[in-house]
Amino acid sequence: MLLNVYPEENRMVFDGFEDAVNQSIRDSVKVTFNGYLDGVKISFTAAHSKIGVYEGAPALSINLPTSIQYHQTRTSFRVKAPSNTYCSVSPSFWKSLKLSVDELSVGGLSLFTSKDQDSFTIRQAIKNCRLDLGDFGKLECTLEVCSIKQTTNRIGAKVTSIGCRFVGLKANEEAILSRFITQQERRLHGRA
Repeated sequence: MLLNVYPEENRMVFDGFEDAVNQSIRDSVKVTFNGYLDGVKISFTAAHSKIGVYEGAPALSINLPTSIQYHQTRTSFRVKAPSNTYCSVSPSFWKSLKLSVDELSVGGLSLFTSKDQDSFTIRQAIKNCRLDLGDFGKLECTLEVCSIKQTTNRIGAKVTSIGCRFVGLKANEEAILSRFITQQERRLHGRA
């Protein structure tokens, strides 16, 4: 478990292990760490690990990683959604939001908004969502929040991206999504 990060010293501190494991780590040329950040699997490799003590307990100290790998878990083909694609969600009992859909697949979608969204949490299930697919109709669905990222768009404005997966989508709803995605792909490549 990560205990603390010291950016000014270029190091981070993790829980230590039993002596045999600590010795193996100390003798290793490099150590690979795996974990999750905002629901997305990440990994990084560290050299120059040191075994020590943090608040009276064994600890492992490493230099801050120079790069972090983000591992995608998507299993479905994803397309950029047209600008008029929206999803109405109610992340809490008192608030309903109409959010723009950025990308879409039969497995899930990414929503975005220019407003701060503290209404969402990782692994949160949001029932009774309405996905507006224009001429293809509206789908009622349940979404599970998989990631929440704050970024800056091309014009310098802050945006929040909310990655979600569909929960319990019916076969006929998947078929509608599939046709919608195929149409978007054809439009993108000028074959509509």
